[in-house]
Amino acid sequence: MIEDHTRRTVLKTLGFAGSAALVGGAATGSVVADDDRAYVRVAHAVPDAPAVDVFVNGNAVLEGVEFGTISGYLELDPGEYTFEVAPAGQGRESAVLKATTPVSAATFYTVAAVGTLDRIDAAVLTDRPTRLRAVHFAPDAPAVDVAVADGPVLFEGVQFGDVSQYLTVKPGTYDVVVRVSESGEAVATFEGLYLGPSTTYSAFALGTVADDDAPFTLELVTDEAGE
Repeated sequence: MIEDHTRRTVLKTLGFAGSAALVGGAATGSVVADDDRAYVRVAHAVPDAPAVDVFVNGNAVLEGVEFGTISGYLELDPGEYTFEVAPAGQGRESAVLKATTPVSAATFYTVAAVGTLDRIDAAVLTDRPTRLRAVHFAPDAPAVDVAVADGPVLFEGVQFGDVSQYLTVKPGTYDVVVRVSESGEAVATFEGLYLGPSTTYSAFALGTVADDDAPFTLELVTDEAGE
């Protein structure tokens, strides 16, 4: 088994929709990462291999994973897990790859099938988490809460000039609403903010509430050179 504790951006990143079908609802559900859980995604990087099913500790978790797919993150308890990969529809008895690896709490991993079909191997990568902070630079805006629309509050009571601590979140696309902390009134809603894997972001609240020439907005930027 190949182990690589660096971040790698390879292939295309897909969620559980499409060619990789999630079995049994094992995907992460909330936005904020749980410090007591481990997060593992699976990559099919064997170009001459067919679509595969993925089993974790004997349980099917993904079906029909095609070459080039990187799944969303599965949420697991810390511990040791056995990953098996078998041709789609043929059951784990036909597994062409079996790899056992420990996973730790508050850590993100990629388990990849790599190589060629006659020399298939597993690579386990430790991923950097996705992190987000809020920066309030809108001078006439009151203290605000930043929340996922119809979801949890990510940052609470952020006042002008405040820079929050980074929050570890799950990669994905989110609709975000900014509300006045005192009243709960929505100031603005921003749809389709994409937070990619292994990336650190700042969400800057800019502009003014009262001036249409410089309207209140939320600018999402990456915090790392080369991103």
